[in-house]
Amino acid sequence: MIKDKLVYNNIYEKADSNMSDSQAGGRKGRCYWENLFILYSIINSSLQKECKPLDITLYDLEKAFDSLDLIESCNEMFEAGVKNDKLAIIYEGNRKNEVAINTPFGQTYCILIPDILSQGVSLPPLICGVSAVSYTHLTLPTTPYV
Repeated sequence: MIKDKLVYNNIYEKADSNMSDSQAGGRKGRCYWENLFILYSIINSSLQKECKPLDITLYDLEKAFDSLDLIESCNEMFEAGVKNDKLAIIYEGNRKNEVAINTPFGQTYCILIPDILSQGVSLPPLICGVSAVSYTHLTLPTTPYV
């Protein structure tokens, strides 16, 4: 956990600078409530001014980092500018994850789940935020609307 926090602090500025302003997840001092306030303001303004119909696309990636592919996520971090030894630490630290579940009857046995991001630490939400930005770029139109 300490290692993850050190890596997080080292890569945060680079990762954060590659996210759009609308991305709130995994960012210091940001919350989805800000986006909801902006969305409400846009809708209210449109209704008050009787504007043309409004098309809005929302992406809610709830618990998205629970199943992010490690290699794809590392590639997206590289494209976001994280090109130092911290990327290797992220990769090596998540290649093999032993997972157990706490239940009312005790903890289950551990199983090995390879190549996923570890949960319960600070890095996955940040990495998910970078991945979310790359996913939204896939949906952007390649030609301008007329």
